[in-house]
Amino acid sequence: MEIDSGVTAITQSPDGRWLAACSRRGHVVKLFDTATWQSTWSVPAEDCDDFAFSSDGRWLAYCDGTDAVLVSVNPFREVQRLSDHSLTVNGLAFSPDDRLLVTACEDRKLRIWNPETGELLNALRGHAASIGRVTFSPDGGTLVSGDADGVIKLWHLATGQEFYTLADLDFGIDKLAFDAGGRVLLALTSDGHVHVFDASSRQ
Repeated sequence: MEIDSGVTAITQSPDGRWLAACSRRGHVVKLFDTATWQSTWSVPAEDCDDFAFSSDGRWLAYCDGTDAVLVSVNPFREVQRLSDHSLTVNGLAFSPDDRLLVTACEDRKLRIWNPETGELLNALRGHAASIGRVTFSPDGGTLVSGDADGVIKLWHLATGQEFYTLADLDFGIDKLAFDAGGRVLLALTSDGHVHVFDASSRQ
């Protein structure tokens, strides 16, 4: 299994059958069958360094320049292109129930989409720098975003209102993830450090 240029991100489907890999330098997203480790599908993608499978395994979403693209997994085919972004899409995440897809953009906005229809449901504003990553709490009620200045914000998903700035770190946010219980939030910053937060009291 190989990609022509350096891999910038990988993720596995919930059932373990597929491995997705992307290369920002190679401008490509590839899917590999983990039974054979052979590439079964690939597509050009500009500035892609984040993607996500839906929890039910039906969809793969990936960044493609100023778009986010939704792909049907079986068979692999593009089903939605979410294009209402003014600058590059840096990150994205499905809600735990797969009813929402959120994109994080260099224009400092979070956009909430209906992945079934491609409808833009809301745009959240509050960051002062390019937003790099976004994730949901396991219960689906809280949205967390991190930007290039190291600011991490928490949002009430139901109202779209920001309710807390969790941290203001010295380096940009490269990764955000909750533990399974939703009580601990991990943040990876661009200097290679992992920051651990008690998120239970903020939700």
